[in-house]
Order: sequence, then C-alpha cells, then structure tokens
Amino acid sequence: MDEIKRITCIIQARTDSTRLPNKVLKEIENVPMIHHIINRIKRSKKIDQIVLATTDNDSDKILLDIAKNLEIIGFAGEQDDVLGRFYDAAKLFSADPIIRITGDCPLVDSELLDIMIEIFLENKYDYVSNTIERTFPDGTR
Repeated sequence: MDEIKRITCIIQARTDSTRLPNKVLKEIENVPMIHHIINRIKRSKKIDQIVLATTDNDSDKILLDIAKNLEIIGFAGEQDDVLGRFYDAAKLFSADPIIRITGDCPLVDSELLDIMIEIFLENKYDYVSNTIERTFPDGTR
C-alpha cells in the first residue's frame, strides 16, 4: 500500500496576468484576493501544508512575502513554465496527494476540499475534480 506523504494544496499565482495585471492582489473588502484564498484553504481539516507557487520574476516577490506573512510555504519557479513550477513545488515539498488551486478562485470552499480529499483517499482514485461536469460557479473551482 502506498503511504500518503503530505496532503498539499498548491496555489498557482502570479502578478503579471495579461488580462488583469495584479489580479491576485486586487482587494475584496480591503483585503487582497490571495489572502482570502489562503485563509479559506487554511480552514481545511485535511490539508497538511499549503504552498504558494509563483514565478522567479521580481514582480512576484510580493507573493513570497505574503506567503511568509500568512505562515505558508512560498515557492518561486521558472516564469515561462507553469507546469514545471507546479511539478517542482510538489516534488520539493513531498506533496502527495496534491490539491491544485488557481490564484483567482476567491470562493474556494474548505469543506468541499475536505470532502473531495476524503473521496480521493477512501476510493484510491488517481484524480478527483469538481470541474469534470461543470456544476460549480466560477471562482469556486
């Protein structure tokens, strides 16, 4: 039987979005969106560690500062390789299984995350998603 290493949530975020620059830093109720996302994920009872994976671009250093201030792990990887950043962060922090959250989902639900983790572990699935059949509103996926 494979042993679970660390249930890890990796949040993918960067500041240089072309459609809406600094999107993850836009404020909702005077608090940057990325803070809301991190704080909502922290409510999970099943996640062992949270990693904020960003780029090694100077403009993303603020995200590493936010990770430190909110007491989660910050990781910077190659700017032009989002999959590589994700893979490198997962490998470095012994993530198994991995929960992937994008930095523009301010309505992520910790209870839903816990339910999905439980389903994943109990059924020994390879992959669990709430977007295979699109029934959840944007921002919650």
